[in-house]
Amino acid sequence: MKKMLETLIKKELNISFCESCTGGYLASLLTDSDNSSKVINESYVTYSDDSKTKILRVDSKLIQEKSSISFEVCEAMVKGLKEITKADICIATTGVAGNEAVIFKDLVLEAGLVYIGFNVLDQFLVIEKNFKSPNKFIFKQKVADFIEDKVLQMLSRKS
Repeated sequence: MKKMLETLIKKELNISFCESCTGGYLASLLTDSDNSSKVINESYVTYSDDSKTKILRVDSKLIQEKSSISFEVCEAMVKGLKEITKADICIATTGVAGNEAVIFKDLVLEAGLVYIGFNVLDQFLVIEKNFKSPNKFIFKQKVADFIEDKVLQMLSRKS
């Protein structure tokens, strides 16, 4: 995340996170670096469905219909984050960080499944990935690496 941090400082942009499956790891990676206070706007760990509803204003009916691990909920998370923080860059994560699949209604949500929502200078995108990993730490690091690359790519298109 160092390259992303340097780019955000250089461009005078700020960033906010709402993290479910990454549990605050993304914000922690940035705040572990010097000068992170120049770019971190706000960050939330929205692990529970209630927190997604209460903080990000995700419709509880959407969570009940689609599961909290879905494209639609991730989309609502990143839109809610943008609305409440007004950050230049908003990132949302929701997924299955463990080694076992999650069952929702008739759906099997595979271990490593993650939805990542981006709002980068009003470029909006939700991506589904699978970073099946032997443990949660490696999963979170793979997610972080992917996010850094994607944010830098999206910023380069805006230059």
